[in-house]
Amino acid sequence: EQALAAALRGLAPQLLLIVVPRHPERAPDIVQSLQQDGWKMTRRSVGGDIDHNVDLYLADTLGELGLFMRLADVVVMGGSFAPALGGGTVGGHNPLEPARLGKPAFCGPDAANWQQVNRLLKQAGGLVSVLAPDQLRDQIQTLLDNPDAARAMGDKARRAANEASAGLDRLWAALQTHLPPPPKPERRHPR
Repeated sequence: EQALAAALRGLAPQLLLIVVPRHPERAPDIVQSLQQDGWKMTRRSVGGDIDHNVDLYLADTLGELGLFMRLADVVVMGGSFAPALGGGTVGGHNPLEPARLGKPAFCGPDAANWQQVNRLLKQAGGLVSVLAPDQLRDQIQTLLDNPDAARAMGDKARRAANEASAGLDRLWAALQTHLPPPPKPERRHPR
């Protein structure tokens, strides 16, 4: 969180950075480190309000990732940077989540669990992969300065995600012909 926040500091005027940690129980440590770096922040879990003084919102709750992705202009899949920042590998995050919402997205080098999907989204122009957080700033600023380009990138991501889902639907249809029929319900005889 610290490295990504530092890389994105000062993007666009009045930018609100929303950080959604995979493990919300880490919130106190995240708050401490980011406040030491000078971030003016509040937390979702304690009902913190967003006003003109807040520049970072810590969404430290579960089950709301979709809400925060919908609010975002650009999504950065933070966990995909863990190995590049000296952390362990997490295998990346599911890039289909922002893609299905039509959001332009960026990821780091760790995509071990999502290689084929990442490749598909990158080829379609809906996902950009960079090696380190310091490579994010200029590319994200370009999208923030050009909402039409951001929207076009998000549309490409959505189309690619829909194509990926269509492939899964075709696979499921093909597999169903090889499955045994479902059991018939037992008939109960009246006594």
